[in-house]
Amino acid sequence: MSKSESLSVIKKNIARCFGDDLSACERMSAVLDEAVRLAAPGTVRELREKRFSAEELRREFPICLPTAPASLLDETPEENLALATAKVAAAEGAYLAAYCTRIAAQLKAAKLRVGPSLFLPQGGRKAGGDVAMLETEAFRRAFALLSGRQPDMTPRAVRSFSDACDAVCEGDCVYCILPLENSRDGLLSATLRIIVDNDLFISRVCEIADESGVTTRFALLCRDTGAAPPQSGAQQITIRLAQHGPSAMPRLFTGLAVTGASLVRVTSQPLAYTDGYAQICTFSGTREALFSWLLLLEIVKADYTLLGVYETLKEQ
Repeated sequence: MSKSESLSVIKKNIARCFGDDLSACERMSAVLDEAVRLAAPGTVRELREKRFSAEELRREFPICLPTAPASLLDETPEENLALATAKVAAAEGAYLAAYCTRIAAQLKAAKLRVGPSLFLPQGGRKAGGDVAMLETEAFRRAFALLSGRQPDMTPRAVRSFSDACDAVCEGDCVYCILPLENSRDGLLSATLRIIVDNDLFISRVCEIADESGVTTRFALLCRDTGAAPPQSGAQQITIRLAQHGPSAMPRLFTGLAVTGASLVRVTSQPLAYTDGYAQICTFSGTREALFSWLLLLEIVKADYTLLGVYETLKEQ
């Protein structure tokens, strides 16, 4: 075959390949549009009637969305199965995330306020109350920032991180302040264990720089999410994610890219009585992107806990 004939065949194959891909994308887009058309009105009603809940989302997969058939990988050779499973999961994650972002767009178009706070149980308590914290210069500066828009917060001195946590868990204080970095006051691993084991919720974060220029993040924590101060700035969320199997992470993190949310940081935490690890992950993005990301986690029934929805404050 001559060089010109080879080039002709290559061009035809490329055209056919891209043609098939484009038609597949068009069909997929049509399926997504139809799925959103069927699902969005019900979600709009739930939000307007204040019946929207993560538990309802998790209960069953949206019936208007097709799933990959179980037999899809039956013919895959054993040595290629892990890679094939990951690729299928990644494609499914991108597809489901596209569905979630379109749902978020429909809700916003309906003049509904969309954001990650919708995935929290709604408490009835107003923000304000005593704040348990250590008596050091860094903590005093953190308190000044974290309580800046809440004049009804009052500091209460404690001797340790555990005492601060106990004050909240026993109802003596509404909030406590703990650092989210390794610092001269304690290790991050110990702080994360306190937060997770005692169901503390990160409601606001600030950044404090010491005399050497090292920055430490401090968190305002509570147990009742109804006590969380209102958010006004850019939002971040922190989740505890424990996923297993070759398909879990490809599906989720391919979906993450589609939603527009970004992974800011991740810390591993050993799981009690097992050899596994959970990941403490912080994400940032627009309210709609973070809503879409949490919606995806619920739809795929991810093993996660929402540890915080907050803005980060900085000293001027």
